[in-house]
Parts: sequence; structure tokens; C-alpha cells
Amino acid sequence: MVALGEFSEKDMESFLAFARDHVLSPQVIADAVVMLPLETVDEPALQLGEIVKRRNAAAKVSEQSLQEYRRGVLAALDAAVLRIKKNYGE
Repeated sequence: MVALGEFSEKDMESFLAFARDHVLSPQVIADAVVMLPLETVDEPALQLGEIVKRRNAAAKVSEQSLQEYRRGVLAALDAAVLRIKKNYGE
């Protein structure tokens, strides 16, 4: 999952196309995009930074056939930001 999360950050459009083409469930996609590297586990600022990078990448995806997947990813990432802020008071 961590590798899929990093893939999404580096090339969100290709990640979403992969998810579509390999029929990944919405839950697997959401889990992948919020799965962060281990070194961020005790670092809420790093966690937020990673999530924001992924959200920015998702926001830039304009391919029409990926918009449903994009919406799900944005919702998962927004929920992750809220969780991090709530848990760590950021």
C-alpha cells in the first residue's frame, strides 16, 4: 500500500488510470492514497505535507474518464487531513 501511495504522489493521473484499469475498489484506492511512509508515523507535520502533496496532484488531474476516481481520492485525502488535525491539534 505504501508503494501505491507513493505512486499516487509521483504520478496521480497514472495511478488513477491504474486503479480504473485494474478495477481497484474505492476502499483500496482510498487506503492507498492515505498510506504514508513509516518515517512520518510520529510526525504530524510530515503527514500533512505528504497528504497535501497528494491532494495537489489529484486536483490537477483533468482526464475526464478519471473524474469519478479523482473525486474519491480527494474525499479520502480531505478526511485524512481532518483526522490528522483532530488527533494532533495541527
